Amino acid sequence: MSRPGRPKRSQQRPLTPEDRALWEAVARTLEPIRRKKHAHREVSVSSVEEDAEQKISAALKERADASATESPQPLQISRPLTRPARKQEPPPLAEFDRRRARRIATGQIAIDARIDLHGMRATEARAALRSFIFGCHARGHRNLLVITGKGDDGDRRDRPFELFEQPGRGVLKRSVPGWLAEPDLRSVVVSFTQAHARHGGEGALYVQLRSRRAKDRS
Repeated sequence: MSRPGRPKRSQQRPLTPEDRALWEAVARTLEPIRRKKHAHREVSVSSVEEDAEQKISAALKERADASATESPQPLQISRPLTRPARKQEPPPLAEFDRRRARRIATGQIAIDARIDLHGMRATEARAALRSFIFGCHARGHRNLLVITGKGDDGDRRDRPFELFEQPGRGVLKRSVPGWLAEPDLRSVVVSFTQAHARHGGEGALYVQLRSRRAKDRS
């Protein structure tokens, strides 16, 4: 089968000597087409490893420089949670030794210090009593006399309401035992009892303090 547009062999005219000479002359001027060779770069394994090592070294150096410029964070150490020590409750007041009370009443045991709360309002008397108790304990006193006054509530109902908190009238007599039983005073007070008549009777109290050595041991 012949190519389209090309004449058949029977119709082709044979080349003349002039045609051959012309073709040979043209053929001498032509140069053969050379195929381009692809240049393949030979990469050795050692060069790849060196390149990777250089990149890793550069990254490590950059990280080290960055960490050196940053301010170091303080090391936080978590401490175990500890419960605060429970404050020890002072012991309750003891019963006053009767023998000791008789010896104080007869003068066999001397009264180390005394305070008279007469003429004081309740708030003033409480502050004076606390200062007196702690001061006596600091000085090593053991036997105290606190004078409260007997008071008289017979005419209390006849007094105006605003005068109920005035000094006297049994307020201190009722309040002082409660003040002595408060925890902070109870830490230095052993016991108390009504004084003998020669020391005020119902209007006074014998108060016994703890020794400083016993309190230090506790």
